[in-house]
Amino acid sequence: MQKGKATIIAGQDNIQINFSDPFINTPIVNISCKENVNVYLLDVTKSYITVYISSTLSSNLEINYVALEKEV
Repeated sequence: MQKGKATIIAGQDNIQINFSDPFINTPIVNISCKENVNVYLLDVTKSYITVYISSTLSSNLEINYVALEKEV
């Protein structure tokens, strides 16, 4: 399991978050934020995720994530 926070800078609409250790299988990922904005997972790979928001904001947006190893 890996978890953390990342910040989408004001004026941007996405961020790539690299995992500290790549997963063996593509993980199951949960993302959230405290603002009233739609947040999407654009890409989920063994080594990173890409988080996208529906529109750019005038202030920074903190994203929380949890990635769990998927059993096959």
